[in-house]
Amino acid sequence: PAPVVAPARVAATAPGADRVIPIDQLSAEQRRSLPQLTIGGAIYSDQPAARMLLVGGRLLHEGDAAAPGVTLERIGPRSAVLRWRELRYELPY
Repeated sequence: PAPVVAPARVAATAPGADRVIPIDQLSAEQRRSLPQLTIGGAIYSDQPAARMLLVGGRLLHEGDAAAPGVTLERIGPRSAVLRWRELRYELPY
């Protein structure tokens, strides 16, 4: 018989579950709900530990909290990926 996969595991690996959405493709309601972030600058490096993002006057690294409930997941050459609740979105800078 075929192995049985628990529903929770299926949901966690469902296609699109970790999809990153450009902020301009979010609905107006979603954009209004997001905590406001002011990006002051960024330093991108091929080495993740050397990447930095200036948010609201605070210097952040990947994994830091950008605002209450908002995690800075990844700093790219021209944008950052943030997670707020279950939403992953990309913010250009």
